[in-house]
Amino acid sequence: MSRSHVVFAALVSGALVALVAVLSAMSEPASPQVDAADLDAEPTV
Repeated sequence: MSRSHVVFAALVSGALVALVAVLSAMSEPASPQVDAADLDAEPTV
């Protein structure tokens, strides 16, 4: 039971990471203004 649960959790987490990566990659070229706003919002000075 524990092994299957860990494997399932790993698959779910991997899928979520992949979805986030794909969404971020697709949104970057589509809306560069959002990225610029995020950079401005964070004080990196």
